[in-house]
Amino acid sequence: GDSLTLSSAGSVGAFIITAQDAFSNRRPGGDSISALMVLWDTGKDKLYAADLAPETGTVTDNSDGSHNTVYSVTRAGVYRLEIRFGSELGAGSPFFLDVKTSAADESKTYIYGAMLSVAAGKTSLAYVQTRDKYGNNIRVHPDDTDADGPDAVVFELCTEVGDVSDEVQLALDPSCRGGEKELSVSIEILYSVGPDGNSENAATGEPYYGLYSVVFFPFLSRQYMPRAKHNAVYLKCYFDGNADPGADQVSGCLEQQALLEAGAAARRALRYEARRGSSTP
Repeated sequence: GDSLTLSSAGSVGAFIITAQDAFSNRRPGGDSISALMVLWDTGKDKLYAADLAPETGTVTDNSDGSHNTVYSVTRAGVYRLEIRFGSELGAGSPFFLDVKTSAADESKTYIYGAMLSVAAGKTSLAYVQTRDKYGNNIRVHPDDTDADGPDAVVFELCTEVGDVSDEVQLALDPSCRGGEKELSVSIEILYSVGPDGNSENAATGEPYYGLYSVVFFPFLSRQYMPRAKHNAVYLKCYFDGNADPGADQVSGCLEQQALLEAGAAARRALRYEARRGSSTP
């Protein structure tokens, strides 16, 4: 079935393995069958990384020659799927299983680049990295052959950032979260262009999946606060510098932002209770 060659991160894939003898008769069961998936570098035809543990499917013997097999993989990429009968490859394997990213999770998206050094009359660069809920860079191709297409990414230079609620932001989508947006600025957004100016990441040999390069040029000398939105949701984590901050720093920032938001929500609830108590006769 399709689950032998195509899946998406976090989804459950399933297929049936049928064991037969040399005369094409179904075996009665009891065979040692395993399904093993290893992340694969298709360009170099080798393991993507030797230190990555393989993924395994759960194989259930139905005692009639058929074996139900299910798997769930959260890391996107191409996997070499091997079905083994004991130590021998079988069932026409290996197959190459393409695990797509799941739906974009705007809360996981972040931006890095010229956050603190924006100057008038000077071209600056920033990079918006879109991801799914598992932290995979969104694997969208930069052309019309991909039905999912690039996501909606918006970049703004703000002279003032407002503090409208998330509900108001999603409903009305005001610029700069209700603050003031600079209009005297040229902004161009390019998909799948990295800090090296190339469309392919030299370190991985893959396209810069889910990465949006922002080229902006302000004309007036002011104090600016860059802000970016992914599918109308403002990003929470901003990093100064043209190097990707890495998964650990991004995770730390997101955790810190979650704590700050939880604290703010608790304070709002206390204020609401205080006002309600003071109005009670």
